[in-house]
Amino acid sequence: MKYQTLGWQHILIKVPSDWHLVFEKEKPKKTEKKTGYFGFHDSKAKRLELSWAEILKKAPEIKSVLEDYRKSLKKSYKKLKIRTEGTREVNGHKARYLYWELENEKIQGYTIVWICTQSYRLVICTSQFSIEKKSTEKPLIMEIISQIDCHPDEAFLIWSAPNLEIQSPSSKTELIKKDFLIGLTFIHLRGEDLDLRAYRIGLADQKVENPDEIPKWYKEYFKENLPGIPSKYTPSEFEKLIYQQKRITWKSIQRIEKKFPKSLTYFETFLWSNLNKNDIYCIIFAMKKPLTTKTRKLIETIIKLAIRAN
Repeated sequence: MKYQTLGWQHILIKVPSDWHLVFEKEKPKKTEKKTGYFGFHDSKAKRLELSWAEILKKAPEIKSVLEDYRKSLKKSYKKLKIRTEGTREVNGHKARYLYWELENEKIQGYTIVWICTQSYRLVICTSQFSIEKKSTEKPLIMEIISQIDCHPDEAFLIWSAPNLEIQSPSSKTELIKKDFLIGLTFIHLRGEDLDLRAYRIGLADQKVENPDEIPKWYKEYFKENLPGIPSKYTPSEFEKLIYQQKRITWKSIQRIEKKFPKSLTYFETFLWSNLNKNDIYCIIFAMKKPLTTKTRKLIETIIKLAIRAN
């Protein structure tokens, strides 16, 4: 079986190559506590879900969290049977699990809870599978859970959105906004040194006939069609660059200076296409201070990784 390593919200997970990330719709924020969710589907059904919540003050008891989960299951399913429960480790963290069964629906499930002391998050992971396939499905789920990295220490962290993969500095990089639509993927990331907006635009062959047309097309397209564009952003002339064995990329630099109060805003835009995927990609960097050598190297690294992955 082939596997892929995907990342979302500072969590890395290794899953079968035919599994795809899925997300839930945004919900109104009721508290200051940050939360997150993502899951995986294959061609038939949802295979695994992972949710987390930021710990602001005192960490909850994972035993109590799992008991609350058990109660919610019993409310939904009257014929719930707990097969086993106990403790185990996930990436060095003590965790508690429930292995349960819905007898009337011929479904089994595995739910595990732990607290990541590195990222200060409560993590809940759950999966369901048919009783008929438990001999192969349960070992697979156990293997996946055992390799979840909830506090990766890589210099760059993977963000795997639909048809778009971006790597950003792992230190204090937050997801600000996302949009996953038919023909468009958008993620907005913000870190200590820069602000990054990444776009994947589908049906490239209906937008341009060759890469040389991308800059002109983009200037007419972005305002009306791309979400999250900064209000002062208006890209100027694009410079043609060559990356990674003749991959053509276009770069534009914009500098805005305000006198009252005096401040600077820099925008750098990178555009490229992938004919095999029939997609156009765009990354906009926004910075509110002069570019340092460190920031320039950071931008260059992010762009090289993005072009290689997309």
